[in-house]
Amino acid sequence: MARTVFLVPMVLPPIAVGILWRVMFTVDISPFHRFMAWIGLPVPPLTTDPDLALWAIVLVDTWEWFPFTMLMVLAALQMIPDSPIEAAKIDGAGEIQMFRHILLPYIAPTLVVAGLFRLIDSIKAFPLIFILTEGGPGSVTEVTNYYSFLQAFNFSFLGYSSAITVVLLSVTVLLSWGIIRMSAGGSMGD
Repeated sequence: MARTVFLVPMVLPPIAVGILWRVMFTVDISPFHRFMAWIGLPVPPLTTDPDLALWAIVLVDTWEWFPFTMLMVLAALQMIPDSPIEAAKIDGAGEIQMFRHILLPYIAPTLVVAGLFRLIDSIKAFPLIFILTEGGPGSVTEVTNYYSFLQAFNFSFLGYSSAITVVLLSVTVLLSWGIIRMSAGGSMGD
């Protein structure tokens, strides 16, 4: 039951997540802001403060996709064989040594894949930005994909918008390829 509840943010449509958190960030109606004011710690409006707006979007995106990452890590942890862990315990390995020398090497490839998925998914932050801040305040949260949207649909520069999108895709592919090469020690694709 707890795992099911934990997965709810991941299966919600990004638009629903954006609307939910827009309510949570609206000072006048937000239960979060009311609670913080009630305990004597008023919080500034997160999506309209230039210093906090991007962090608010990062918080929402993390809340939405953290369950996916944790599912991947949980699956990797469940696949670790018992014999290396038992051998390390017999040899007197401590918790830190166990993590560093046994658990981390087993789950490292999964962490790389999860990181790559999050890198690629970060390009899809458009719905959150559109609903929560509309690229503002000013242009603080106007990331590349939102800027491309503005160029295409507000200013009708379709070619320029397409060029931005192609460059963004190319950079993402190159960055992903570089991460895979570094994590594999340069042996993949040779």
